[in-house]
Amino acid sequence: MIKPIKGKISVIKLENSKTTASGLILTSGVADVDRAKVISIADDVEDIKVGDELLIDWVHTSKTSIDGQDLYIINEKDVVGIFED
Repeated sequence: MIKPIKGKISVIKLENSKTTASGLILTSGVADVDRAKVISIADDVEDIKVGDELLIDWVHTSKTSIDGQDLYIINEKDVVGIFED
């Protein structure tokens, strides 16, 4: 596990669902929205908590692999939104 510092967040990408809960099949444009799940955060990050699902501007991410799982380190400012239930 990596503990991010100075406004950083570690996330994993979530698989995109091509079908809604009600069974509707999503077109490629709608289904291609990348969600990321927060794994850990720096101590100074506000408004985001572990387990949140985020919409991210992926341009400034750093990718690494730990125990065979891809992990991305992002800046707090690159979070576009938090998905709500």
